[in-house]
Amino acid sequence: ESLVHSWDNPTTKLALSIKSDKYYTWNNEIKKEMEYLNNIPSNKIFTLGILQFDSYFKFKSKVKRKKKNISIFLPSTGLVSEQNQKYFINEFLKQVNFIKFNVVIRSHPGIIFNWLKLLEKKYQNLTLNIPENIVKADKKYDIISKKDLKSTSLHKLLINTDIVINYFSTTSLDACFFEIPIINISINKKNKNSIEWYYKWSHYDKLLKFNAIYLCNNFKNLNKKLKHYSEKTNLKNKKAKVVKEKLIMNNDGLSGLRLSERFFNL
Repeated sequence: ESLVHSWDNPTTKLALSIKSDKYYTWNNEIKKEMEYLNNIPSNKIFTLGILQFDSYFKFKSKVKRKKKNISIFLPSTGLVSEQNQKYFINEFLKQVNFIKFNVVIRSHPGIIFNWLKLLEKKYQNLTLNIPENIVKADKKYDIISKKDLKSTSLHKLLINTDIVINYFSTTSLDACFFEIPIINISINKKNKNSIEWYYKWSHYDKLLKFNAIYLCNNFKNLNKKLKHYSEKTNLKNKKAKVVKEKLIMNNDGLSGLRLSERFFNL
């Protein structure tokens, strides 16, 4: 028996290293991809939701705030170059209205850039959020101390977030769970490889078709969208409800229990 833990496993990794009699996965869309891409019979695939969303049911609803919180989630440098990320963050911080917004930048598990720490010192309403399980890539220049690891819980960050800005990642689904407005970034530094094609991955293209995410490819539209959000008293991503039903498929916080019952024949 096998668990397909990540929603992009069939589309981005294709090969299955372990052949099983039964496969447990999130939803029917992943099931269809496994049938088509991995040639697995439908009767061997079971959709039970996924356990990482179980803990979200323990947290209270989001709190309304006059000054809204923007959380930016950075991607892996294997997908979006450090130069491209630095360009976006620098330009964004120059243009964002700090009178109306606080900004949190959450680094990708795997690396933290020293220039992010410098930006945190420069901008009063900017905070870094560094995952505790981060793996250091450069121990000489990008040194992390215990004091850097503050408020690192993804769950707590999301319930204190009014707007999510991210790239093509699972964080979009986390934000949909809490029905937070989402802006996906497709802004490139000049002469850098385009990141637009990542949004055409079949698993992500399906997510975008729910219209719960705003895909942005320039700063003019980004600023316009943020201005619109700043004028709203109650920010809620209503279309995210359908994403929860169709893709997350965890409406009771008991996916872990269902999986354990299957694995251990309880």
